[in-house]
Amino acid sequence: MCVLCNAGTVTTDQQVGEAVHLMQWRQGLTTTQLAEAMGLSKATMSRKLHGTVRWSVDELMTVAAVL
Repeated sequence: MCVLCNAGTVTTDQQVGEAVHLMQWRQGLTTTQLAEAMGLSKATMSRKLHGTVRWSVDELMTVAAVL
């Protein structure tokens, strides 16, 4: 379920970030743990989860393998 979708215009990156965050939560991983597994800083991971930084295809492939 897209929580952000009710807030008006939602970007694809926001939708992806929300989906990744949900999977992260279900796996019991912190943002720091996910960032480390992805080779990113915690700040960058947080921005990706909020949809303010774009996801690359390589990052999506990595997150799929991690989660």
